[in-house]
Amino acid sequence: MITLKTARNRGNARIWLDRASCRTLAIKHGEPYSVEFGPDAIRLHFPPRTVDGRARKVAGSADRPVVDLCSRKVDPSIGGAERYSAARTTPSIVTIKGAAS
Repeated sequence: MITLKTARNRGNARIWLDRASCRTLAIKHGEPYSVEFGPDAIRLHFPPRTVDGRARKVAGSADRPVVDLCSRKVDPSIGGAERYSAARTTPSIVTIKGAAS
């Protein structure tokens, strides 16, 4: 599990996972995933679970993979927390939750 500071961009909460975070969570560049914004957490699904067949891909490069979530949906899912934790909760899901400051 990792704990990081929630960033802000244009008033929206931003979750940013890169190099070391992605390595810890076993996230690889180019890997397809989907995002589920829930009432108490954000879940990244590997492989993606989509209704319309569209998925996101881990951005960046092989040396520096990046998952960037910046949306008005982030704040409610992490309870407006200043910090968040991310953990691989199953082999196919990374769960992101608000953490105590």
